[in-house]
Amino acid sequence: MVRKKKNKILTKTMTNKETISKLATIYPGISTNKLSQIIASLIHIITEAVKKNESIKISGLGIFIIKQIKERPGINPRTKEKMIIPSHKAIKFRASETLKKAMKR
Repeated sequence: MVRKKKNKILTKTMTNKETISKLATIYPGISTNKLSQIIASLIHIITEAVKKNESIKISGLGIFIIKQIKERPGINPRTKEKMIIPSHKAIKFRASETLKKAMKR
């Protein structure tokens, strides 16, 4: 899927299926079914950690951080009504230096 950004940089989103196919070429001894299970397990581990308000650091990739967002005033864009946006948690991702350097190449 190719997406056009505001700054006109074209980006491609790699799907789960494409990721598994790429991993299968790197690791031909592992079946695509097993690779799919591994990815699903990784996502499950990250999801469970997030539910427990734990940060997850993956060396070479980055860190997933749970951040508490404070209550703040806002406006409903449909009705233009002023409202209070309640406090909530959000997941932030901070890329590692290795990933940032790779992106600049």
